[in-house]
Amino acid sequence: MALKGVPLRVPVTATFFRTSHFCLTERDCLDTSVFMQDGAPPHIARAVHGLLLDHFGDDRVISRIFPIAWSPRSPDLNPCDFWLWRFLKDCVYGGNIRNLPELKASIPRHDSAIDRETL
Repeated sequence: MALKGVPLRVPVTATFFRTSHFCLTERDCLDTSVFMQDGAPPHIARAVHGLLLDHFGDDRVISRIFPIAWSPRSPDLNPCDFWLWRFLKDCVYGGNIRNLPELKASIPRHDSAIDRETL
């Protein structure tokens, strides 16, 4: 998982969700955004459920425990799964990666090179 584009090296738990803030607030788009997550246990803990209700309400969260159910393998709802990860993988492995540090350096470099219009 990444927060503000920075890969996280911490477990994504209910505590993580409670203590991290949503970057949507800073972008002033919280009122017009929909939050989507899968049904992994940390994502549906009671504390997380309450936090998401506070920020988004019952009608703007797509998740296993909300009225709008998670739709697995849906390209309309998961563009990252169906476009972004494949695109990044092609970019990253299109070069000559010799070791793990080069791989780790290549991913954010290619990620930040994707222009705003493409995303």
